[in-house]
Amino acid sequence: MGTFARRAASKPVMDRVGRLLLLLPIALAACARVTGSGTSASEVAEVICEPDGTRVATGSVRPRPDGVHLRIDNRRTGPVYVYHRQAGQIGNVQDVGPGVAEAVAEEGPGAWELICVAPNDYPADDGPWVGLEVVDPDGLWVQDRPDCEHPTGTHPDYLEDFEGGTPPGVVGDPVELAREDIPAQAIEVLPRDVLERAGYPEALPRLVRLVRDGRVLAVQRYASDGAGGWIDRGVDYCEV
Repeated sequence: MGTFARRAASKPVMDRVGRLLLLLPIALAACARVTGSGTSASEVAEVICEPDGTRVATGSVRPRPDGVHLRIDNRRTGPVYVYHRQAGQIGNVQDVGPGVAEAVAEEGPGAWELICVAPNDYPADDGPWVGLEVVDPDGLWVQDRPDCEHPTGTHPDYLEDFEGGTPPGVVGDPVELAREDIPAQAIEVLPRDVLERAGYPEALPRLVRLVRDGRVLAVQRYASDGAGGWIDRGVDYCEV
């Protein structure tokens, strides 16, 4: 009887424990949604170039419409280059003088690595790179590389470039401009092809990609002329 009485007395406690156990998966799922959505990620990545290395003070960062914003605090006595590496490939490089500077990178989300080095140095593969996780909960970024191992690239030159000026641009939607500019330099645009923006929606240069049967065959670049027009800065494409 005594044992039965003790079990009976503990039943309300066990009921509460049972309810908590039932609620635990729901709570964990909610936490997973918050973490996975990137709502806790910062809008600016804090990168610190210490005299003896590189430090990232931000766990994760989410991009804005124009790209991934970085605040670089260069605590060294001279300028540094901040290299970005993703999936083993070095991309964006920022040239930063002593002090704090703002920068915007246009690379896509994922696992980044960063390193600060002197301007005359080049980072070694096994150097002290530091990680930064870039999450994109709003799906801002669209793949901006042709789907081939060795794309061909064009780079138009203008007289104004050599004279230190800005070439005149063409007013219009870059997606529609690409309909003529891609065939003029690279490959024909077929009726079934899809032309759409690539990269981040407000990044410069503006990028437009050509997709054929689910494969990205070309990416056209446009720079702003500062007066509402767009300057053709070339296209990277796959030979077809």
